[in-house]
Amino acid sequence: MRRLPSPLLHHPTLLPARGFV
Repeated sequence: MRRLPSPLLHHPTLLPARGFV
């Protein structure tokens, strides 16, 4: 997907949710 802003990348909870892990 598109690159997310730094604030979103700092949220470990959002990462697994979107599948960036």
